[in-house]
Amino acid sequence: MNDRRATAVAGTTKLDPAATQHQILDRAARARITQSDAARAEIGEKSLNSNHERNKKSSNQEELQSSDAIKRKNSDTPPAVHSLQPSSKAKDRAESKHPQASEASKTGRDTKPPEPERSKNGTSTPDNTPNDSKKGKSSDQLADQDRESVDRIRKAVERARNGDTEDIEDVLTLKEMRAARDALRSGEPFRARQMYGKYIERSAQGDRDVQIDTNVTPLTAIGKREPDFTVGGFNIDITTNSKSTKGNHLRRDYIRSEDNLITYPSLTSSEVYELFGLKSPTNKS
Repeated sequence: MNDRRATAVAGTTKLDPAATQHQILDRAARARITQSDAARAEIGEKSLNSNHERNKKSSNQEELQSSDAIKRKNSDTPPAVHSLQPSSKAKDRAESKHPQASEASKTGRDTKPPEPERSKNGTSTPDNTPNDSKKGKSSDQLADQDRESVDRIRKAVERARNGDTEDIEDVLTLKEMRAARDALRSGEPFRARQMYGKYIERSAQGDRDVQIDTNVTPLTAIGKREPDFTVGGFNIDITTNSKSTKGNHLRRDYIRSEDNLITYPSLTSSEVYELFGLKSPTNKS
């Protein structure tokens, strides 16, 4: 007690060595704790930064993958529908070429060509197509005057058919007569029959009763693929009554039916030689 008092009187403080050592140890312990906390804080911050970097890289990678997926999807996507639609000019051209199709697209209904008109008896009237008009009138459309003209041509054919060698020589040229006789000598009577057909047609054209009939229009040249005569729009061809020759004429585009044909009997083998002034050979047809 006297020592502490003496120390106080002197104005100086004297620390207890045990207490001082305890304080030093306490401060050192607190310092170590502070350093440890700081180190842990630094480690935690680094860990957070590392996690942030990993998350950022992962996010960037996901964005890249998503972008690649969108690009692949776009590359596989077919063109937009509007790109398949024709332009307005192309549409106008298509409508001008196919007006019925254009009308159908506007109205939503199928447009069909008008049906042919039907007559009173219920039969349809034939379309006025070029081939049909080329066939001319049918026999039931002939007026009485037309029928009389057709009858004049028929009688002229009968008179020509009853002609003799001199009549044939008066109508055919010398070249044609020589060709017919050469054909008969060569055993080709069908060529002589063709020349005889020319004789019949020319004789009918030159017949007096036919020539004065203004209702009859004769063919301008024999052998053309057109009617031998026309009467009031009715076509007439002259040919033999054989099945083959009639069939050939019926296939012509200006012949409507057998009513358009005026036929005469085909020459027999002996007749064709006789009419061209030659003797018929035996065993020749």
